[in-house]
Amino acid sequence: MGAYWFYVQTLKGTQAITRQISVSQQHFTKRSSRNYECKQMDATGFVATPGYVMLDLDTPLSQSPSLIEDSQRYVQKGCTLLLIQFPIHSSFHFKVIYQQFVKQFKYLPIDYMFVPTIKPQSITQEMVRYFARESCPFILIDSEDEDELKEVAWDWLVQAQSHKRIPFGLLVRNSRKRERIHDKLWIKLCEHYGIIRVTNALSEAPLSKANLKDSGIFPYKGGFMDSGYADYNLYYDEEGLMVDDHADFRYYEAVPEVTVMRGQIVQVNQQVQTIVPGIHYKGSIYQHFV
Repeated sequence: MGAYWFYVQTLKGTQAITRQISVSQQHFTKRSSRNYECKQMDATGFVATPGYVMLDLDTPLSQSPSLIEDSQRYVQKGCTLLLIQFPIHSSFHFKVIYQQFVKQFKYLPIDYMFVPTIKPQSITQEMVRYFARESCPFILIDSEDEDELKEVAWDWLVQAQSHKRIPFGLLVRNSRKRERIHDKLWIKLCEHYGIIRVTNALSEAPLSKANLKDSGIFPYKGGFMDSGYADYNLYYDEEGLMVDDHADFRYYEAVPEVTVMRGQIVQVNQQVQTIVPGIHYKGSIYQHFV
């Protein structure tokens, strides 16, 4: 789409604001864009959000019979970076299995990263160091068993974390247990052992700004930051109802009219455009912007 700029309503915290958004090639830019080479886009009646970063909990792609169709459903939700769970069942040959796993996803219509998902009894120091070198955003500890979590040799794993500071996240699939296990036991374990973790509990909703910073994804994805990738959603809001009711409105549960990824339109009126191939995205430094 080249270089362009537009005024649009967005949310900053809980405040609705009007801001100018400028895009040059694949990135947001702060440079003044009002010259003959840059076009103004009319976004009257729209509300904008950054492109969402989502973990594939609703439809795990590792179990998908149709990777393209299932990844397109995430695009239709406004997701522009999909975190794909890589389930690990054994410490044997996990590096080879991971490299084979990665090759399956090279033609997705969405940018993607991989998140190792491991039962507590299977995680090793070698895994922690390896997936940090592979620039995975975090490692998911998959458990709903409190005793199982207490038996892990966390002090050894913390030593492996310290080199690149890759965070851990706890995945509690049962939403009724999530608050009790995550907010009580898990946080206490992290404080006791000095475990580096993502700040907020993980769910089907887009990752929080804190988790994006923890994992090194922000500021290049998940916000309207200068030099970040130009990923955003436009929601039609001619009557201003979304903005007036923004405290209660949850954009990720609505349907965006337009989704843009790296400056290119990838979804219009729920029709996914397949012009832009996804990339295996590599984040920046863990917790660098915390």
